[in-house]
Amino acid sequence: MRMTLPTAERDTPTPDATLCETATRDETTRALPAQNAPESDPPDPDASALARHRRWCNVRRVLLIRPDEPERLLLSTPAFAAVRDTLPWAHLTLLASAEVVALRHHLPVVDEIMGFQVPWVASGAAALAEEPAHMRGDAEMHLVRRLRRSHFDAAILFTSPDQSPWPAALVCRMAGIPMTLAYARDPAHGLLTDAVPDGMTFNGAWMPGAGDAAAFEDDSRRQLDLVAHVGLRTTDERLRLRVPPRDRSAARQALLQAGVREGQGHVLGIPSLSVMSCPTALQAMLSALSRMADEIKRQSGSGDLAPVIVLTAPSPAIVDAALAVIHGRARVLVRAPGERRLPDLIALIEGAAGVVGDEAWVLSVAAAFQVRSERLGASVALAVDDATERHEPIEATEAAEAADAPAVADTNDIDPTTPPRRRPRSRRLTTAPASARSIAPARLPTPSDSPAW
Repeated sequence: MRMTLPTAERDTPTPDATLCETATRDETTRALPAQNAPESDPPDPDASALARHRRWCNVRRVLLIRPDEPERLLLSTPAFAAVRDTLPWAHLTLLASAEVVALRHHLPVVDEIMGFQVPWVASGAAALAEEPAHMRGDAEMHLVRRLRRSHFDAAILFTSPDQSPWPAALVCRMAGIPMTLAYARDPAHGLLTDAVPDGMTFNGAWMPGAGDAAAFEDDSRRQLDLVAHVGLRTTDERLRLRVPPRDRSAARQALLQAGVREGQGHVLGIPSLSVMSCPTALQAMLSALSRMADEIKRQSGSGDLAPVIVLTAPSPAIVDAALAVIHGRARVLVRAPGERRLPDLIALIEGAAGVVGDEAWVLSVAAAFQVRSERLGASVALAVDDATERHEPIEATEAAEAADAPAVADTNDIDPTTPPRRRPRSRRLTTAPASARSIAPARLPTPSDSPAW
């Protein structure tokens, strides 16, 4: 009698069993190290860039963090515009210092400005240092709660080469922001989802092959390269600014009070504190203004152009010394440092026929409005650095001598073995009273000691 074995006990496997056995054998083969298998290809950089771009195209609410000086923030507006042009549907919130809130009508590329004095920059640390000891950390915790309630999808941390992204990255992680982009010199680990290698070391030296040292000064290019890492680009890389009619009217009124006639054009000089403190550099700026006015009149056939110097200084002694150097060669506007300083200067630059300055943000604002601009030469910059290293700003008692000849430091008491110490250049802005926030004309010399305008 023939016995029929059950199907499970037959020697001939079923088709399903054959497939399972083959799959198991293949998995075992894959698990074993291949002796002669070729090495895996490196990841395709184009594919990685496309994956990053796709991830960032899904965001709806973006936080832009740039909490340092308002002048540096202006240089980041082309990068803000790249985010806006690539993600037109996204809501952009700018986290910046409290002084930037005054620019809310001047930055059309952002939807909202959140002002906060962060403790990891100089101006913010000075403001938070005035808090009572029992309130330390309360403002930061309130910021984290506010960011968490806003439900941001991504954050972009804009830093200069001498700044660290880690404080802002930690705040973003505590606020639950899932995607973060920033320059980083150290491994980001869990603080950044998209880290761009930064070749700048903490002591200010460039590592070999890290890039061009000129990128330290070209802050606008640096921020554009940051957002381009995730595919955010723009075709117009100029600063994005808008001047309200109120600021234009205030600028015209200030020029009239300074002595510029109605309908008369002007060329504008905006010296930094270092240039104001060096008579040689200030005289070079006056010469550049006069030369620029002559060239514009010759090329365009326009009428007379009035040279105007804007002085912004923290002490009356520096202003008095600068006025003695200018001594009737230009109209003068004296500005008190405050929250309205930058909006007023932007309006003055927009209406000028030409601009001379020694800071990058001044020339960038002029380029944004297609205003002719000129930067002080390298020889003048060396004179400023030399004056900064060798003497303090000119006092009012030395103004008369400074107007005729450059001040020379006394080197008899200088130890030649001691390296010169550079006096720190502070960009910190302090809030001025309401009466000092508008542009005020300078105290002009009396008719007896200076020619008429």
